[in-house]
Amino acid sequence: MKKLLIAAALIFAGPALAETAAFGLKIGKSTVDDARSTYRLTSVSHQSGYEWFHLEGAEADGLTNVLVIADGDSIIHGVVTQWRKSEFDVLLSKLTQQYKLLAKDIPANGDKSAVFVDGDVVIVLLSPQAKPNAGLIYGTSRMMDEGFSAPDLDTAPGRNQNSASSSSDAGSASYR
Repeated sequence: MKKLLIAAALIFAGPALAETAAFGLKIGKSTVDDARSTYRLTSVSHQSGYEWFHLEGAEADGLTNVLVIADGDSIIHGVVTQWRKSEFDVLLSKLTQQYKLLAKDIPANGDKSAVFVDGDVVIVLLSPQAKPNAGLIYGTSRMMDEGFSAPDLDTAPGRNQNSASSSSDAGSASYR
């Protein structure tokens, strides 16, 4: 189901009216140096031509972890965040007001998800039933189309040790 939603998002992605940003980082435009001017970044992994950084210094109610994904030219193509599951409805409401909702699956019981698009950026909100946290991913359609897989944020090196939970938000879900 998630693969179908992402495929549809990639088809409908078009030019953005405004630049999509997470924590002030413009997806597909900001660089690693831009992020370093505001936040502390620690390189944690290299996967499929992208470098993953743990970002420290971002603050928001319910936020427990942030990873930034950059290509070989240091352009930020994605931001992966982990939130307390109790923030899911607040995040869904804010995203619905801000971006074009492409699809959502919000059952009374089970995994919850919503997919949004904003120009060339796909935004995925997930709340797996078996996990105590929710995940929010911002990614360029290029990155998502290349077979992006979300990391298990609780086992990623450099994870936020102040996290209120001990389990992953998005698991190792595939978004292609």
